[in-house]
Amino acid sequence: MTPSALTGLPVPNSGRRLRRGAGIGVASAVAACGALLLGGIAAAAAPVPAQASGESYLVGGTVTVATAAPVFIGPVEPAAAYVPGNNGANDVSIVTCGPTPACADPVISNAQAVQDTAKATLTQSPTTSCTAASSPPLDNGQLTGANACSSAAKVGVLNLGLPALLPIDVGAVQVQSLTQSCTTAPAAHFNLASLKIGVAGTNIVPAGVVAPNTKIALPAPLVGVTVILNEQTFDSSGHGLTVNAAHIFIGGALAPVATADIIVGHTHSQAFCDTGTTDTGPGSGGGLQSGTKTDGSPSVVQGGSQTYNLSINHGNPACLITTVVDTLPPGFTYMAGSATGDLGTPTTGVAPVTAQVTLTFFNRAGFPATPDPLTETIGANVSATLAPGQYVNNVTTLSSCGQVNLSDNPGTIVTAAPTGSPTPTPTQTSPPATNPPGGPGGPPVPPTGQGGTSSWGVLLLSAGLAVTTTGLVLRRHLRTSSLG
Repeated sequence: MTPSALTGLPVPNSGRRLRRGAGIGVASAVAACGALLLGGIAAAAAPVPAQASGESYLVGGTVTVATAAPVFIGPVEPAAAYVPGNNGANDVSIVTCGPTPACADPVISNAQAVQDTAKATLTQSPTTSCTAASSPPLDNGQLTGANACSSAAKVGVLNLGLPALLPIDVGAVQVQSLTQSCTTAPAAHFNLASLKIGVAGTNIVPAGVVAPNTKIALPAPLVGVTVILNEQTFDSSGHGLTVNAAHIFIGGALAPVATADIIVGHTHSQAFCDTGTTDTGPGSGGGLQSGTKTDGSPSVVQGGSQTYNLSINHGNPACLITTVVDTLPPGFTYMAGSATGDLGTPTTGVAPVTAQVTLTFFNRAGFPATPDPLTETIGANVSATLAPGQYVNNVTTLSSCGQVNLSDNPGTIVTAAPTGSPTPTPTQTSPPATNPPGGPGGPPVPPTGQGGTSSWGVLLLSAGLAVTTTGLVLRRHLRTSSLG
């Protein structure tokens, strides 16, 4: 007996007394039928497109004075890219500005050699497009996934006329967040020459290598100002990494006068497969907040709607969660009045570069410690012209201890509307019932084996081969009997 090239199961040896032509013809027909069925099943279960995105900016944050409404800063010089559905690369730059000519954004007093870059690709690209000179250098090698970089030779942030927010001067900063696939751990790069806070501030960047998440509490007269250098946090759910050069908090004793949460040099990258994505969370450590984002339905049709369920754990009770920004996927819009839960009513906005809808929940004093977790339900409408594919919903959480991102890995699958059917009218406050493959009322999904090969196809081939082998044995018995 010799093994079959298709299944590894034994088949009759051609040296036996047998009319080989007939047996081989039957086996070939069964194999061809099985291959056809296998191919048909594989085509029906074709994986959805993968997704990757990166984003960066120079300065961003929130400032409040006394009981006034919050002032949202920036983001200044943002870059963003995502695939599929975008050009996959975006970069912005400032040669020099301030004091004359003045910088375009009033938050920036002066800037030199600013470059913010974002890149995302589902096929191998020769470079990450991080070309800023630094020591040690940023990674500008091959990329399959997402990358974000933010760099500047010098940046000055104005005090905005606020008594507690002193001038911030940053010298020679380069940061990078690099996610090479949906399974490999993301990587970070960080360089920061100096950071001064205050009119007569001194450099607070320690000499030598700055460890990730180095926390510095400033002495008098800046008690209440805390800085995190080389902030690195893995996405709490999903597959990505946030890297911030400096995260500056103003609060504590200064809170009755003013509070601030400002990031200088921000980068984030993430990548997802349709299945099998390695979750990087919780991974943030240090008692930081964590959370999950889940979809009401794994798939929606073009023109339909989706429900998102957000859950955020407080972590360390001393880390007050002040801001939650929910960035809907491209082509998704907020269903007005649908937000219900512990976070209240969001402020809607539009993200720069990508024009994605953002929902910002803000609590100056921090969201209450109870309940834990905080939960929120949000409804979203899906554009009737949105290209079918995989769409990931991202959430950014900011607390007095740091930034943590999370997502609804693996995202929502948008499917094409049936030809000739009317387009759904997404006006309801909750999404319509859907019948996804494998769900109640939906078409069955055949089980899948290793490597994406359909187990049904393997079973069909094995069954067909077993029938063929039985027929060959019977034929041989009959032949032997006739010769006897």
